[in-house]
Amino acid sequence: MARILIVNDEKDIATICSFVLEPAGYKVDFAHGGLAGVEAAQHLKPDLVILDWILPDATGEDVLRKLRSSEATARIPVVLMSAIPDIELQAKKLGVQGVLPKPFDMDSLLERVSTAMANKRAVA
Repeated sequence: MARILIVNDEKDIATICSFVLEPAGYKVDFAHGGLAGVEAAQHLKPDLVILDWILPDATGEDVLRKLRSSEATARIPVVLMSAIPDIELQAKKLGVQGVLPKPFDMDSLLERVSTAMANKRAVA
């Protein structure tokens, strides 16, 4: 079972993601904030991270750079979650596998996760 780590400061978002992703066959973990997300990724070694761009203790860019700088987490694919319009170009430059615009619908969430997971398998 593939493991997904959701790094977000909004518990409701994590709950919604769990309701969608768990029935689709994913194990979902949650980290409240950027620093907790980096620690959780290093410990859990998830198959995918869904990372919010704006967090209370770090930016999504800061978290992504920390993930990429550690050998243990450097290759974990990341889907960026953001309400900021036109962030896709910046996100792609940072090497994320996809962007999930907020607000999102269930189908978009599953599509981004499926695509990122398929790309991970193709690279492996």
